[in-house]
Amino acid sequence: MKITRLFALLLAVLVSLSDRAVADTFGSGLNTFDIEFVDIGNPGNVADTTGAPGPPHQTGSVPVAYRIGKYP
Repeated sequence: MKITRLFALLLAVLVSLSDRAVADTFGSGLNTFDIEFVDIGNPGNVADTTGAPGPPHQTGSVPVAYRIGKYP
C-alpha cells in the first residue's frame, strides 16, 4: 500500500514538473476528441537506494521516456 502511494505521489510530481503538454486527437468524424499528454522520464537517471524513509528499495528512477495523460 505504501509503495502505491509513493508511486502516485512521484507520478503526480513528475507530471506537475512537466511543462510541455501535447494534445493528440482520437476518433474520426463527429466522434473526435483530444487528450493532452505530458512527457515523463529521464532515461538513465539514478534510483534512490538510500532506504529513507523506509526499507532499502529502488525508487525514483525512470528507465524509459513515456507520455501520460495530463488530466484524469
